[in-house]
Amino acid sequence: MDAIEDLRNEVAQLQRSVEQLKDAVAAQTAYIKILIKNTADTTKVDEWEFPIKSPMELLQMEGDIKTTNRGIFVQKLKKLLSETCLSKSIKKVLSSDIISTHNEDGVNGKDALKAF
Repeated sequence: MDAIEDLRNEVAQLQRSVEQLKDAVAAQTAYIKILIKNTADTTKVDEWEFPIKSPMELLQMEGDIKTTNRGIFVQKLKKLLSETCLSKSIKKVLSSDIISTHNEDGVNGKDALKAF
C-alpha cells in the first residue's frame, strides 16, 4: 500500500510542477510578445531620417509614434536639438522648406505645426 501512496504523491507533485512550468511558459510568452512589439516600434524610429522634408513626412512620423516608442523619438529629437543653438539645430530636424512655410500657430499665412 505504501508504494501506491508514494506513487500517488509523486504524480501529484509532478502535476504541480507541470502547472508551474505551464505558468512560467505563459509568462515568458507574454514577455516575448511585448519585446517583439517594442522592437518593431523601435525599428520605426530608426527608419526615420532627419531633417523632415515635407508635411507628408510629418504626418507619417506622427502615425509612427506610439506610446511604446514615444520616449525613443523624444530622445532622438532632443539629441538633434541639443547639438548646437536652436536656430542651427532646428534645421537638423526640419528642412528649410518646412521651416519657411510653417510656424507653431499657423499665423502670417503659414501652416500650423500644431496641426501635427
